[in-house]
Amino acid sequence: MKINELEDLLGVSKATIRYYEDQGLVTPQRSENGYREYSDEDVQLFQKIIVLRKLGLSMTELRDLIDGKAELHDV
Repeated sequence: MKINELEDLLGVSKATIRYYEDQGLVTPQRSENGYREYSDEDVQLFQKIIVLRKLGLSMTELRDLIDGKAELHDV
């Protein structure tokens, strides 16, 4: 899936998608021409991140959850 498709699916801007990538929360594969290629797992992770941010979790808490350093009930 390309970034335009992901943007439409998630209802967030490309800037938001890139921000989460810059923060190291999601690392999509790149095609030979450099385009981001988002897998189904990446999409699910973005959906999880968006919901958790709406619930008020900080970037540090998100990173700890994704890295397996914390459980949801801990944060």
